[in-house]
Amino acid sequence: MVQRVSATALSCAAILVSCLSHPSAEARFGSPGAGDAEAPDPADEAATESGDHLQPLPHYDPHWPAEGGFAAAEDCARCHRASDDTNADVPAVLRFPAQDDGEDVSPGTQWRHSMMAQSLSDPYFLANVEEEAAHFPAYAGFIEDTCMTCHAPMARTHAHRTGKGLDEEGFLRLDTALHTDMARDGVSCTLCHQIVDDAGLGESAFSGAYPVDPGAARIYGGYTNPRAGSMRRFSGYDAVFGDHMSDSAHCATCHVLYTPVLDADTGEPTGEQFLEQAVYFEWENSVFATGAEQEAQCQDCHMPSPEPDTFTTRLAVRPGGGVNTGWPERGPWPPYRQHNTLGGNAWVLSLLREGRELLGIADSTSEAGFDRQIGQTRAFLREQTADLELDDAAVTDRTLMLDLRVINRTGHKLPTSYPSRRVWVNLRVHDVEGNLVFDSGTPDEAGRITPDLSALDEACLAPEKPAGFFNGDCLTPHYDVITDADQVAVYEPVLEDTNGNVTYLILNAGSFLKDNRIPPQGFSVEEQHPDTASIGTADDADFNADGSGSDTVHYRIGLGDAEGPFRVEARLLYQSVRPTFVAAISGHGPHSERFKMLAKETPPMVEELAVLDATVSEE
Repeated sequence: MVQRVSATALSCAAILVSCLSHPSAEARFGSPGAGDAEAPDPADEAATESGDHLQPLPHYDPHWPAEGGFAAAEDCARCHRASDDTNADVPAVLRFPAQDDGEDVSPGTQWRHSMMAQSLSDPYFLANVEEEAAHFPAYAGFIEDTCMTCHAPMARTHAHRTGKGLDEEGFLRLDTALHTDMARDGVSCTLCHQIVDDAGLGESAFSGAYPVDPGAARIYGGYTNPRAGSMRRFSGYDAVFGDHMSDSAHCATCHVLYTPVLDADTGEPTGEQFLEQAVYFEWENSVFATGAEQEAQCQDCHMPSPEPDTFTTRLAVRPGGGVNTGWPERGPWPPYRQHNTLGGNAWVLSLLREGRELLGIADSTSEAGFDRQIGQTRAFLREQTADLELDDAAVTDRTLMLDLRVINRTGHKLPTSYPSRRVWVNLRVHDVEGNLVFDSGTPDEAGRITPDLSALDEACLAPEKPAGFFNGDCLTPHYDVITDADQVAVYEPVLEDTNGNVTYLILNAGSFLKDNRIPPQGFSVEEQHPDTASIGTADDADFNADGSGSDTVHYRIGLGDAEGPFRVEARLLYQSVRPTFVAAISGHGPHSERFKMLAKETPPMVEELAVLDATVSEE
C-alpha cells in the first residue's frame, strides 16, 4: 500500500484535540535568572564556556539492521561504491575522472557528508525544533513529529506505519529519533528511491506527503534496463525504472512546505497555513521549468552528471569488491547523477565538521569528507548562482554614479528555501591614492553588517514585543537608490507574525514583512503563485523588469575632495543563516546551547557569489 506521510497531516483542529498539557518552557529549561543568588562556581562557568558540560548526542551507528522496508545507506554502499580494480580492461567503477587516482563519486561516499545525510544531526535544525517546542509547549509533540517528516523520514514513516516508537499521543519525539539509527541516517537511499510516482507527484505530495510503499521493496532509478537480479539477491529490493526520479516534483515533496500559523498572543492555531518555502513554485515560474526554453530540473544543478568523456562506470561492484564485466557500462550522461546534493549550506557543514564528537557522528564522518563537501558547495555557489554587471558608471558634479545589476542565475529565488538566508551587495570605492571613499555592506568577523546593529536589538528578537514596538528598526528596507554608506542592498525574507511584527518563530509566521529575494529569470508576476509575490519592491521599476531575474541598484556617491580615477570593488555576498537568526535562539535547552556554542566558535560564514572590479575616470 502506498502511504503518504504528511508534515501537515495533522490539521490545526486536530492539534487542539490531540495535544495534552505540557510543562512550560521555564519548567523544561529553567527561567533565565531563576534560582539561588549564590555566586557561580568558576569551574562551572569555565565548563559552560567550553561546552564541557554538554552531553554529546547519542552515538550514531550507520550499520543498523534493515527494518520495515528501510535499509541503511551503508547496506546500499556495499555494492554502489568505488572499485579498487586497476585492471585497464575493466573501467574503474564510480570514479571521476576514470583514472586510478580519480575522485570517488560513488553515491554513498558523496552522500555521507551532505546535508541530506546529516539532516537530523544538523545542530541548527535541532536548536530550532527545541526553540519552537519550548515556546509552544502544548504542541511540542506535534512540532517534533512534524519536523521528523522530512528530517528523519524513514524512521517517522516506519513509526507511523507500525506504531513503534510513538508517544502516548501518537507522535515521534525528537529524543526518540536521536536514539534511533534509522532516524540518524537522515534523508537516505531507501527513502528517496522508494518514493512512488503516484499518478504524478504534485500538490498532494507537498509538505512531506511523499508517497512511499516500503512493503513493495522496489528501488526506483533512472535506467530503463536495470539488472534487477543482482540487487534482489544481495539486498531483497527490486530495481525498477522510475522516470520521476529525475523530476523536480520529486524534490518538491519536502521543498514546498506549509506550516500552521499560531496566534502571536494566544499561541493557538488560527486555521491558516504559511508557505515557509516554495522552491518548486519559484522554479515552475521560470525559464527552467519543464517545457520552458531553458528547461532544467532540480537534479540537473544540485546532482549534476559527470562531464562527458571523463567518466565511465559500472554502477555497482560485488560486495566483495570484484567487478562483474557482464554488467553494463554506464556513460557519463544522465541519468547517472552525483549524490553530493549541492546546496547553499557551507556554514552548517562547517559546524558539523567542528562538532563531530559533540554531535555523535565522529565515527561515521571525517574532517576530510566535510572539507571536500564544503569546498564543492563553495565552488557551486561561486560558479552557478549569480553575476554582477556594471550597467553604467560616471562621475557627474562630484558624484560617482553607478548602476550595478545583480543577476540571479538559479532556477528559484535568490536566496531561496529556509527564511534565514540573505544575499547583499558589498560595495567599496577607493580614490587614486587608495583611500577608502565609500564602504557599504562590508561584514565584520562575526558576519554582521551595519543594518544588523539595530536588528540585533532585544526587542526585535523577542517573540513577545514590548508596548510601542516599531518594526522599522528591525529590518532593512529594499533600496533602489543608495546614497549613504549605512544603506545596504540586502535581498532577504523577513517573517511577520499575526500582529504584523517581525518574528523568528516559524509557527508565529503568517506572512512576510519583506521579501525582495530576486526571482529567477522568466518569473512572471501574472503567473506567480500568490504566496511567492515580492514584498517591498513596488517602487523599484527595474526589479525583475520583464522577468529579467535581476535588480539594478543605483549608487549615488558624493566624492567630496577625493580624486579619481576611482576603483570600484563590488561583491555579492551570501549567508545561509544570518546573525539575527543565531541570536534569536535562546540557548536555554541542550540543543540550542550546543548550537550557540558551535556558532560562537564558528560565526555565520559569508560566502562570495560574484565579484566585479572596475575603474571609473573623471570626465
